[in-house]
Formats: sequence, C-alpha cells, structure tokens
Amino acid sequence: MPEGSTQGYTYVNGWVNTTRFDPSWAFGTGSVISGTEDLLVWIDALMSGTLLDQQRKTDMFTFVDIGAPGYGYGLGLEKQQGEAIGHTGDVVYGGQAAMYRYQGWSFIVLINASPSNEGLNLFGSEYLMYKAMRALGIW
Repeated sequence: MPEGSTQGYTYVNGWVNTTRFDPSWAFGTGSVISGTEDLLVWIDALMSGTLLDQQRKTDMFTFVDIGAPGYGYGLGLEKQQGEAIGHTGDVVYGGQAAMYRYQGWSFIVLINASPSNEGLNLFGSEYLMYKAMRALGIW
C-alpha cells in the first residue's frame, strides 16, 4: 500500500485490520488502488465516451435484464432504477466502494470497512450513496 493509505477493517467478531490481506484470490477485484479523484476521472471519461472506442462502449453498455425490475448488468456496469449507471464493490476485505452516474451527477463513496451483513444497511457504501442521492432530491 502506498504511504498514507487508509487502513482497512473487516468485522469478524469485532473489527480486524485487514489492510495487508492479499485479495488476489478475487482476480481483478483487488488489483487496483485508487481514491475518489481517480474514480471521478474514470467514470467521467467512461460516461463522456472518451475512455473507450465505440464498439467497446457499446459492449459495456449493453445491459442484460436479470429479472429484477429496473436493474440490468453490462460488462462490469450495473444499471439501477433504469438510469443510474455504475458499479459497487465489497468483495475485498477492508473496504467498500460505490460509484454511479445519475442525471449528470457522479457519486463515489469509499469506506474503509467491510461491515457484517447486519451493518450493510447502516453504513455500506451503496446504502450511503443512495442516502446522499435522496438527500439531494435526485433519486
């Protein structure tokens, strides 16, 4: 981890520092270290069309209906409520991320904890992102 990085914690009968946990078992899930600034640049480039050529963008943005109302899944992208496009992640111990674009707004939530299942509705990254969107009156 680069100097100054936030420590990550996982709830397993109490909080455990899992910063040095090797996430390589999850393939690409834990292969990138980034912050909110990096993710903002990435989602803005993806959504503006400057990141990928047209064929790759078409492939990535072709959403498959998986039977959940308003939800679709593309190549690494989720579509929620028919409009919000992005992705969440919480496989790697020690942190969670949610990144979505909705009606021109970019939302990025990073937290340095992987809560227990009971805690997801209190401070999971996706939950906090939706709370922020609702507070702004745009969801």
